[in-house]
Amino acid sequence: AVIHHADAVGDLAHDAEVMGDEQHGQPLIGLQLLTGKPVLYVCNVEEGNAAEGNAMSKRVAERAKGEGAVSVVISAAIEAEVTKEFEDAVAYVGNVPVFWFPKYRRSLKPHPQHFTFTPGYRSFYGAYLLTTYRSYWTPELQTELRLDYRLERGPGVGPIVYYDFKRFGKTTFDYYYTHDLDPGTNIFSGGPIAEDRDRFKFSYDARPWTNVSIKSAVNWQRDSQFRRDFFEEEFQQDSQPISYLEVQRLWPNFSLNILAQPQVNSFFDTIERLPDVRFTGARQQLGASPFYYETENSGGWYRRNYNGLPNFSAWRADSFHQILLPQNFFGWLNVTPRASGRYTHYGEADGLGATTSSEDRFVFNTGVELSAKASRVWQTATNGLLEISGLRHIVQPMVNYSFTPKPGRSPAELPQFDYEQLGVRPLPIDFPDYNSIDAIDTENTVRLGLRNQVQTRREDGVDNLVDWWMFTDWRLDPRGAQTRFGDFFSQLDFRPRSWLTLNSEVRYNFSEGVLKEANHGFVLQPGTRWSWALTHRFFYQDPLLPPDSDNNLFESRLYYRLNENWATRITQRFEARDGTLEEQYFTVYRDFRSITTAVTFRIRDQRTGPVDYTAALTLSLKAFPRFPVGADRALPQSLLGF
Repeated sequence: AVIHHADAVGDLAHDAEVMGDEQHGQPLIGLQLLTGKPVLYVCNVEEGNAAEGNAMSKRVAERAKGEGAVSVVISAAIEAEVTKEFEDAVAYVGNVPVFWFPKYRRSLKPHPQHFTFTPGYRSFYGAYLLTTYRSYWTPELQTELRLDYRLERGPGVGPIVYYDFKRFGKTTFDYYYTHDLDPGTNIFSGGPIAEDRDRFKFSYDARPWTNVSIKSAVNWQRDSQFRRDFFEEEFQQDSQPISYLEVQRLWPNFSLNILAQPQVNSFFDTIERLPDVRFTGARQQLGASPFYYETENSGGWYRRNYNGLPNFSAWRADSFHQILLPQNFFGWLNVTPRASGRYTHYGEADGLGATTSSEDRFVFNTGVELSAKASRVWQTATNGLLEISGLRHIVQPMVNYSFTPKPGRSPAELPQFDYEQLGVRPLPIDFPDYNSIDAIDTENTVRLGLRNQVQTRREDGVDNLVDWWMFTDWRLDPRGAQTRFGDFFSQLDFRPRSWLTLNSEVRYNFSEGVLKEANHGFVLQPGTRWSWALTHRFFYQDPLLPPDSDNNLFESRLYYRLNENWATRITQRFEARDGTLEEQYFTVYRDFRSITTAVTFRIRDQRTGPVDYTAALTLSLKAFPRFPVGADRALPQSLLGF
């Protein structure tokens, strides 16, 4: 009550006097007020007045005095060169002193030039030594020179240049060449790969003004397997990187996007966009009316390039407009009816793979989205086992209906540039979220969803004890091979303790009575000493996917810190479908105060060919680590140097 009174009269909540039961009452605790803690006022003044203070610091002092607090004036100068000085310093190897310095001065900034080495052995490489010579020329310019040697594959060399243009962005040039003694066979053509193999990468990212961004990337490689053979981490993140130039201009309610996406590598299927210009109007209110409007307009020249198949190209212009009427009833029910129209013009397709002529297509869509949110609170609910201190249950049912009558042209009559791609998650059923422009077809579907959350208070604030999503599609008028009901999806996160998380993802097919997908796992992390994560991924063979795409995969990640100096991590992946232990990582970490070392051993069974064995030694300075925090957990191959 006193908090509400203070707010009503314009006083600070910090000044409100809380009496009696309200001092420890749940309503006050539930506010999680920062003002319940000591307040620190900071005044920033010029250096010349910092010692004695000025008019601004005096006002801070008066305010502090009025609150019964104290104020302190501190004068601080920023040191231009960050260094550390030692006197009577002794260097040790283990416990043995090996050198004495009467005085030693060391900069804590990155050394202008230094080497990093990653020695190791891999079955596919033989013994290898990956060497990088790093140079910090200026705060804006840094370079790296890689000098690598793989006993059975030959030498590799390549520079990297990083430059920071400040306001006008950052850029990276990355080139790598190797004379491969055993390049193998091209998986596309079946012919031999040339011994001279290289790749080039370029990236640029700038925001010269707050409402303008420029991004660009070039990813060229001489053959399709280069990244897989020598840059495994990059390959796993993106096996077929694209090249593009994108410029975006933002306004409060609108945006203009210009994209150029050429084909740089002919052995990868690519949709060229030269260019793709898009003007978007965000959802916005129409004056003082209750209606809202949104729009997307695009146009450009597109070419679909296949590897080994005839290509085709065409011009396309598309314009989409939608009106919405958001309504709220009873304070808890949200109803948003909508209606939209879309016009698309296609030029006559060109190329050996062209089969379509000039076409115009009109699409009408209407629908309504309903959602509600209800909650109930049990302030006094407690449970020590589940770390429960009060409970709040939130339930959110959702219904989304979408109706699209048969368009003027079916997808088979149009060139397919933005088409539906096969995936395991359902596509959006309403516009503009559904963006497969060339694949738009008749639709009469209701998406049913339900979300349940159970929340409680824990040390870090409000935490989700349970978060459970469920949804499915009810197709009122199925088309083609569609069934009446789509797959049922369930996604559940359960945190019975702050250090224990269990999650589940399930996809079930009603018509076949088959569990299509099931992903389950838990993460156990009771402290900083050890953690264990176990996951199981099951995927049912889909006839639309390539053979052997089904999975019954178990993965375990165990980390244990023996003491302040030693730690270990073990990662294993087992495919129960055929009983193959696909991959194992064993890493031992040693902390040498300023340097951390890791010895990693990997065993990989790829089913075809011999088992791949790899071992590597990695060193990293704590002050300037080679890898981001957690990189060795998410991408353990980074410790192998490739």
